[in-house]
Amino acid sequence: MTQERPYFSDSIAMLEVTVDQNDYDLEILDQVTAELKHRSTLRAKDLQERVKGLIKQEREYQNQPDVDIQKEMAAITSEDLELVPAKKDKKKMDSAARKLDDINKVKKPVQYPEGFLVESFQALRNKLLDTAGSRSRLLNLDQSKKGFVRVVDELPKALASILLAEKTMRIVSVPEPTLDELIEHGYLERDEETSKLITLKPDPTAKEWAAVKGIHSEYELPSKDTDAGDGRHTDTDVQTLLFSPHLNKNLKSLSKDAKTSIEETGNNILFLSVGFLEYTDQAELNGTARKRLAPLFMIPVSIEKKVVNSITHFFIKYTGEDIIDNLTLREKLVQEYEIYLPSVYKEDEDASLLDPEAYFEEVQALLARKSDDPNISQWRVRRFATLATLSLGKLLMYKDLDPELWPDDGAALLDHELISSFFGTAKKQGSAGLRTETHGLDKMPTLHHDFPMVEDADSSQMSALIDVLNGENLVIEGPPGTGKSQTITNLIAAALSQKKSVLFVAEKQAALDVVKRRLDKAGLGDFCLDLHSDKAQKKKVLDSFGQRIANQDAYTFSEADYSLQVNRYERARDELQTYVETVNQSWKETGLTIHQILMAATRYAKEAAPLEYEDVKPQGLNGNNFSRFFLDEQLQQLEKFYDYLERVSNQLEDKGNWESHPWFGVNNKSLAAQSESAVKTALAQWNDSLEALFVGLGGAVESFGVVLARDITLDGFDQWLDEWQALPNLQGKELFTCFKLIQENDLPEIKEVCEQIETIAQLYQRLSTTFHRAFLSDLSQARSIEESIQTLKEIGVSDHVTFESIVASVSKLEGVIQLLKALDEDRVTLRKSVNEGLAELFTPDMAGFNELACFTDLVSELPAEYISHRCDEYDDDSLDEAIVKLKEQISALNTQQTDLSSTFKLDSLPEANVLRQYAKLSSESTAFSFFKKDWRAAKKHLRLFSTIEKPAFKKEAEHLEKAAKWLEAQSALNESDYFKKTLGSEFEGVTTHIERLEVMRAWYKKVRSQYGVGFGRRVPLASGAFHCSKDVFRGVQGLGSNALVSKVNDLSEGLTQLSQTFPKEVCLRDEHYDLAQDPNPLQTVLYKVKESLGDVQKHLLNPNLPQSNLMKSLKEVDELKSKIEQVDQADLSGRFFSGTLDFTVSANGSLPEDYAKLSQSSEFLSTLYSEVNLPELRAQVNACDSEADYLKLQQLREGLDELESSEAGFCEAFLKLIDGDIDSWLQGREQVFSALVDKNSTALGNLPWLDGWLKYLYAKERLEAGGFTKLKDYLLKQDVGLEHVQNVLKFACYRTIAEEIYAAVPLLSQKSGHEQSAVQRQFAEIDEGLKKIQRNRVAALAADVSVPEGERGAKVSSYSEGALITHELGKKTRHVAIRRLVERAGRAMKAYTPCFMMSPMAVAKYIPPGSLEFDLVVMDEASQVKQEYALSCFARGKTVVVVGDPKQLPPTSFFEKATSDSDIDSNEVSVIQDSESILEAIGGFTPKRMLQWHYRSRHESLIAFSNHNFYDSRLVVFPSPWDQSDEFGIKHHFVENGRFLNSVNQTESHAVVNAIRDHLLSSKESLGVVAMNSKQRDLIEADLEAAAATDKQLADALSKNRNSSDPLFIKNLENVQGDERDVIFISFTYGPAERGASAIPQRFGPINSENGWRRLNVLFTRAKKRKHVFTSMRSGQILVSDTSSRGVQALKDYLTFVETGRLAGAGKPTGKEPDSDFEVAVIKMLEDKGYQCEPQLGVEGYFIDIAVRDPGMPGRYLMGIECDGATYHRAKSTRDRDRVRQAVLESLGWNIKRIWSTDWFKNPDAELKPIFDELAELASPIQVAKPIDDFELEMMPASGASDLFKDETHFELEQQYASKSISDETLVDRLLKFQSQVIAKEYPDTEDERRLLRPDILHRLVENEPRDRDEFVELIPQYLRSNTDTQEAFEFLDDVLEIVAEFVEA
Repeated sequence: MTQERPYFSDSIAMLEVTVDQNDYDLEILDQVTAELKHRSTLRAKDLQERVKGLIKQEREYQNQPDVDIQKEMAAITSEDLELVPAKKDKKKMDSAARKLDDINKVKKPVQYPEGFLVESFQALRNKLLDTAGSRSRLLNLDQSKKGFVRVVDELPKALASILLAEKTMRIVSVPEPTLDELIEHGYLERDEETSKLITLKPDPTAKEWAAVKGIHSEYELPSKDTDAGDGRHTDTDVQTLLFSPHLNKNLKSLSKDAKTSIEETGNNILFLSVGFLEYTDQAELNGTARKRLAPLFMIPVSIEKKVVNSITHFFIKYTGEDIIDNLTLREKLVQEYEIYLPSVYKEDEDASLLDPEAYFEEVQALLARKSDDPNISQWRVRRFATLATLSLGKLLMYKDLDPELWPDDGAALLDHELISSFFGTAKKQGSAGLRTETHGLDKMPTLHHDFPMVEDADSSQMSALIDVLNGENLVIEGPPGTGKSQTITNLIAAALSQKKSVLFVAEKQAALDVVKRRLDKAGLGDFCLDLHSDKAQKKKVLDSFGQRIANQDAYTFSEADYSLQVNRYERARDELQTYVETVNQSWKETGLTIHQILMAATRYAKEAAPLEYEDVKPQGLNGNNFSRFFLDEQLQQLEKFYDYLERVSNQLEDKGNWESHPWFGVNNKSLAAQSESAVKTALAQWNDSLEALFVGLGGAVESFGVVLARDITLDGFDQWLDEWQALPNLQGKELFTCFKLIQENDLPEIKEVCEQIETIAQLYQRLSTTFHRAFLSDLSQARSIEESIQTLKEIGVSDHVTFESIVASVSKLEGVIQLLKALDEDRVTLRKSVNEGLAELFTPDMAGFNELACFTDLVSELPAEYISHRCDEYDDDSLDEAIVKLKEQISALNTQQTDLSSTFKLDSLPEANVLRQYAKLSSESTAFSFFKKDWRAAKKHLRLFSTIEKPAFKKEAEHLEKAAKWLEAQSALNESDYFKKTLGSEFEGVTTHIERLEVMRAWYKKVRSQYGVGFGRRVPLASGAFHCSKDVFRGVQGLGSNALVSKVNDLSEGLTQLSQTFPKEVCLRDEHYDLAQDPNPLQTVLYKVKESLGDVQKHLLNPNLPQSNLMKSLKEVDELKSKIEQVDQADLSGRFFSGTLDFTVSANGSLPEDYAKLSQSSEFLSTLYSEVNLPELRAQVNACDSEADYLKLQQLREGLDELESSEAGFCEAFLKLIDGDIDSWLQGREQVFSALVDKNSTALGNLPWLDGWLKYLYAKERLEAGGFTKLKDYLLKQDVGLEHVQNVLKFACYRTIAEEIYAAVPLLSQKSGHEQSAVQRQFAEIDEGLKKIQRNRVAALAADVSVPEGERGAKVSSYSEGALITHELGKKTRHVAIRRLVERAGRAMKAYTPCFMMSPMAVAKYIPPGSLEFDLVVMDEASQVKQEYALSCFARGKTVVVVGDPKQLPPTSFFEKATSDSDIDSNEVSVIQDSESILEAIGGFTPKRMLQWHYRSRHESLIAFSNHNFYDSRLVVFPSPWDQSDEFGIKHHFVENGRFLNSVNQTESHAVVNAIRDHLLSSKESLGVVAMNSKQRDLIEADLEAAAATDKQLADALSKNRNSSDPLFIKNLENVQGDERDVIFISFTYGPAERGASAIPQRFGPINSENGWRRLNVLFTRAKKRKHVFTSMRSGQILVSDTSSRGVQALKDYLTFVETGRLAGAGKPTGKEPDSDFEVAVIKMLEDKGYQCEPQLGVEGYFIDIAVRDPGMPGRYLMGIECDGATYHRAKSTRDRDRVRQAVLESLGWNIKRIWSTDWFKNPDAELKPIFDELAELASPIQVAKPIDDFELEMMPASGASDLFKDETHFELEQQYASKSISDETLVDRLLKFQSQVIAKEYPDTEDERRLLRPDILHRLVENEPRDRDEFVELIPQYLRSNTDTQEAFEFLDDVLEIVAEFVEA
């Protein structure tokens, strides 16, 4: 019988205490076991296993016999034989139940860390708890509440079975009564005279009509045994008690709420609740207790709508999520009544789900056990079923924050870094605050390895990623469109690459989906487990694991390709970065960058044109001395010099010719401080001495017959003095007689012969150290040496081998010859002993000797004692397997023998069958076996062969069985036919010689491996080894023992060594060369070598001389002979000395005695001809016949020394005085003697001009000091203005530094900008390729993980980890719940899918506390996440990154009711409590990074307002190539006649629906619609649905759109965060209450609130391409004041922006000045070509340098031109600069061209030509067009030709009606007036009984006052609706309802 449940109210912790204190008490342990069967947590399962073990242990102990065997035998012989087991004495409890109650009171208190704000923590946790029955639907689901759907006439078990089988069920309404039916049943009757309907009684309710139609109308469902007999309880229809309109309204509302909840929170709130607990609260037991209904069995479902034959049907379907208990009810019952609600799951191994009926019985049994409680006794289970919205997630999160449920007594939660930061009182040291500096990505060597990028990312995104993966907690602030999702995608991918696990948490489904789609695109989706909302279905989860496992082999990448791509990336990056760093670096000490210098040089080149740079190039100017200060100083000096120059130039005799000044050449400015007489005296003295020297020289040369003229050049004058002075002195052995014979052209030959004579002497001296003197005396002997050397070369002896080495080789060769002789004798002997085939292989060459050695070696390996065992069986390969098997069997038998020998005497064992019989008797031993004869005989026989003196026969069964098996196995082996056949005679049973078998077989295999099988040449050697006689075999072994093998090796080694010395001798290196032939080849080699050595060594002083040295000496001998021959052929003695001199060198190297006369005479003449060029002076020297004549000539020159010295002194004194030289003194005059004298005389005659000249020098010095000598010269020659001269100076300076830069930085001249552009393109391609490779690499790394295999057992409940997942994948149904799957296989799940994607509620629902820890927790859209939702998510991670935007929506209470605040002391309020959201809370402790690049908006106007008003213009916004465009920007639609009534704007809704239709039929762009409130959203949805019902085109377009990747959404202001679409329609909703009114109600719903501006920020930033603003109000109608909220002010400002295109407080989007002179020059040249340019185009953060407008379409930009200016150089990284920014601009449609400053500096025209050509092709034809504003937003009509609702005539009629006063009219009056003045005029022919406002309907309208379509359908009976004219209803129903709403509100 099934054990009843005790229903303890204890927590699991208290049950653990109970077990600890009663581990011996079976009664209490049994009760705990019964209770634990009804609990399903992992902790309960663990305790249950422990209790089972304790029970088993205790029962084994109690049943253990404790009896002596002798006493037992004695007892057996007695008549009252009894076995009484001894039991352990234990203390018993007086009352187990009472003690259990005492124990239940014991609780383990949680140990909170010191200083922990416990009250604050609990208060925050309690926000998740609501056990007040009046508020929580889980405690009291008010069945009368509108909006729910109650089920009738269905069986609970059938409902659950069908739904859980994943079948859809149709929700069925009560059929509405037709007119005929109402008449038939007496509700109506028709007046026969008037044909009007008369109401007899009120219309039937749905419940009343159900009874009429035979539908069971009681909400209490039938009993489980009910059988209707018509299949109604087993079909797929779900019956309700609602008419179709009411039912459809409720289902649409439920569906919308459920869908919104899933999208916004990830929490499904729609459940079919089957069965309710009806109870009353204890506090209300006063007789008036209110009964409450708490749902018991809740099935999560979704609602699907289908239209069949124009009829709308609604279906429900099980979502596949885990079914969980009503935890809120359970918690209430535990806390208030100490009752533990049963689980909905069975306690079987699969923890399968109970059916509702079984669960009701469990609950009813629980209530029965508490029947003694007067309150609980009134409780009961009600068989109700209701479809309603419930929130189960909050209590899950409440329990998730229970420290008791976390490991380490809660420390895993409470000690977590972030939890401690929130609630701990210790002050934290941290770097909280906004980080603005980015990481230097280009400088990170492991960037690609550690932080792979799978999505494009800018530096701000990558910096955030790096911070997080370096282990930092981080807040990422992501304003709209800044790439939060791509940042999270990259973050997850990088974490996966580092083998880290990630918990990605997002409340909104959209936020998670966009990341999941990106990861799917990157090929990483398989590593993500999506457990958010409807994705958390068991089948879907298991399918994802199945796909992950199936794709395991597909996750591969090439490490080589990856490394190559990274290398390519880094090369391209470095190349780009090098250029930027180079151009942007400060040049030396200039204080300017290279870029600035080049651009300045380019600009001032235009100003200085046509002047050439070389004409004004400054001297000494460089980057070390140039600066802006230097330039400014030089400009000042230039201005002063220019002013002075004009005054001084008037003193020149020849205007403009400064050399004409008498004192030109004077440079000593200090003369101005001296008297003029000193200058005059010095100049006069010099002039007089000059005249005296001229007279003296003239007299001296006159003796040669030479006349000295006064117009002699100054150089000629000095030449006479200098060359005469330079005549050479005599050495003493000169022969004057040869001077006349030796001409100047003979001197080179004589010099060469002298050098040869000296060389001959040197050669003799060097050769004397190598050769004997006799050899040097007869150099012809060199021939014999050369021939011997040649002989050695012929046998291959190298030049580098010494003769000593050759001698050693001779000795080696002699030894080899002796060794060969001995080996050959052994070879011949062996050949005679073997057969002919074998003998042929032992040839007399090295190969034969090696074969002999190998054969001998192999034969020697076989032990001598095995020689006789050679047989063919060993040559069989099958023997290997047989030997192994035999060895294993013998080994096993030996092991068994060893084991058995300790028990039995093996020699005495009986046969196996006897042993087996004994074993059977032993195993069946009982207390009565002793009386059996065979038992006693066996026991006795055992003693004979047992080694134990008294063996215990009852315990020997196992040993006996083993012995029997051993004997049988031994016998089987001995008789084995297999071994006998395989091993033949070598097999000896268990005594077979295994070692011999192994050795013999190994030897045979080795011989075969050496010689092979078959017919090979060497095969006979194997046969010989196997079959030769024992004598021959031993003889060969004898050769081996005599070291034959070693001798063969020595022979081989000796021949190898000799072949290296004599490589050309074939006999030494060819192993097949016959060494035994005659004559012996080795003897022949020996003879040749010995003979050659003898011919060489006899002439050498050193016999061991290396050949190479000898060859060098022989070359010197040849050179010596050549030199001697050349000297003899020159015959200098005969030609110039009459044969009297001898120049022969002796063999000892001594020079001849006459050599000195030759050399000194030659040297004298060489000096004379080189120093003296005057022919007259040369002739005079040659005329000397003796030494005496030559000395007289020298003395004549010495007489002029005094005059020359005097003139030189006075000249030097004067030139020194004026600080000049002779050239500058005579500059501009002839360089002749007479001109010099005239210049001196002129200066002496114009002494007063000296002062003017000195002042000019001062001015010139100041200019030249700066290096501007050429500029000074330019000024002296040109008459130009000061401004031009200043520009010239700037040009000269900048150009000089630019030239210096180009010379010092080869990169600038080696690479063109076009090449840089090519590298840019390559870099982009490489980066894209690397991104793709990284995707594969990350996947491969993530897949390369060890998955925990887990455990398997007989029971499924024992399966865990990978084994459990594999098992579940193999099942079709009844899959384990997801939470249980995580409990049992969490580690394997995380290994397969290291990224879990969940909502906060899903985390609490599916991941038990402490069961899984993630390396990283990422929380998205955190501004909307409440603090209490986030804490347990954080506690599951080591590092936390929170992503969100504090300027977007805060947390919303849209899906829950508010709970009362806790009463906590303000001093105890924690920071987290005081924060609005988790984003704000964590920001106080954690550093932040802000994403600033805005990517979403394809037109700057879409983000401009928010950026300016909400983000302080901090976002980097990229401009659009369209100034105005139909496709991009903001479009303003003013809705005429729109009015805000009943919280909706009907006219505006119609306009939006019209626009939706136009868009869907004409555009492929994605679309989203946002209204200001939920009612307007619902109205737009209803209008769209109504329009689609009558418009097939629209219906088809909507159907197609639903299947697109980004389908149409219609949302309100509260739930659009996180969404984006190409186009957004905004219905501003608000407007005048009356059509045409100038004033509007100043009520703007949530926009009026404190956070209203944040809602608007979200709203205004959803569009990517275009926004259409539909509004019925103008900005001027919104009234603001100082007290107006920021939201209202923003609303007004935005409408102003929409209307005018201008931002309040912001400048124009363009109008900035050019960024540099570079851009100015480019713009000027473009404008010269007729193109209008916008410099610095943009709004915020980023500006395009130059935007070129389309001449024919001014709203479009043809091209954007970037000039590698400051914007380019300031980029944070190479990717930002050369990849991302360019890609963003191009994605926006820009045609971007770049002009590089280096190219522009070289040739501006060449750079602009291709741009001009392309602009000419792109430009549109110029058309005459009206002027446009700087920023014109198109005002568009609110509805067009496709208007689905009304035409212009209709509007006119409405306005006529509306213009009349209706303030005092009744509703009937108003409706009748509308009928007569509007409807009747539009449709005059409609029959009265089909009018929209006929009396029957008019009566219902006045009675029920429906204000919208849903209320109309619900309150107006179907028979009236169906008989109404369709056209009237379609066009005017909304207006009628608006009149009713207006009346009601008034």
